[in-house]
Amino acid sequence: MMVIGTFTRFCWKCKQNRSAFGGRLDKRKLWRCATCIEKMTNIWKKGPPPSIGWWPTKHYKQILVADYRWWNGEFWSWAAFAHESADKAARWAAKRETMHMDNIEWADRPADWPERSRT
Repeated sequence: MMVIGTFTRFCWKCKQNRSAFGGRLDKRKLWRCATCIEKMTNIWKKGPPPSIGWWPTKHYKQILVADYRWWNGEFWSWAAFAHESADKAARWAAKRETMHMDNIEWADRPADWPERSRT
């Protein structure tokens, strides 16, 4: 029997070979180690955010930030994506999410967002 080699996986995010510690493919079919998955999932919170405004959000089953939503103090808006125009984002912000409110998770606003947008 001829052994061609062992298969190793390098984490797409940290570039480390941590396949022995587990991991999985993300939605883009890129492998991520368990350490990076844990770091990314610890930032997400459930429930209402502390203030009205735009927030990075995701569906609870996703690993990466998928969208941004407007929180009006009571309801989340439809999802707006980074590649969309400001006009389209404004249209989505005006529409109330009704189906998946309990499944939306949010994260703190990034440090590079304007000071007035952070709470």
